[in-house]
Amino acid sequence: MLLAMLIGCGDSNAVREACKNNDDCAEGEFCASGTCPADFSSGECTERPDPAECEDDQESLVCGCDGVTYGNSCFARAEGVRVAIELPCSCEDESDCSDEQACVRDLTSDTGRCEFR
Repeated sequence: MLLAMLIGCGDSNAVREACKNNDDCAEGEFCASGTCPADFSSGECTERPDPAECEDDQESLVCGCDGVTYGNSCFARAEGVRVAIELPCSCEDESDCSDEQACVRDLTSDTGRCEFR
């Protein structure tokens, strides 16, 4: 069951759907909130930005909740992905990951991947 939230927008009010994941949102929207994994928090359905309007800024790499590194948060949102951390997903050790993540290494690679504990 979805809950509706009223969100003030300038002089008018917009009704947005509360969501747990992208399946709860309309086409062209994604479930935006400040945390992941997405199943543990609710967000609101938000329009996905056009990737052509995202600035290519390799200094602002982010790790999406899907474990993929994106050029910046705009590119992650354009793909419908919440940002897990404002760092690339790969890691050398625990200090490269958020407090909720561990650096998990594959035996065939020199670098690891930040994954939720």
